[in-house]
Amino acid sequence: MTANSDGLAFLRALATAAATSQYDSFLTTTQASAAATLVAALGGNGAAQGDKQ
Repeated sequence: MTANSDGLAFLRALATAAATSQYDSFLTTTQASAAATLVAALGGNGAAQGDKQ
């Protein structure tokens, strides 16, 4: 598995947690920082485009 797909899996987990009303408990400060880093590393909004491949 590539780092890119690992990052997308993590972002999917964040989205799933938000959708199931577990967002506040799931998203710790560390995870928020990691998510921001991943989004930047994946090219910001371009992450969604990479996910379609």
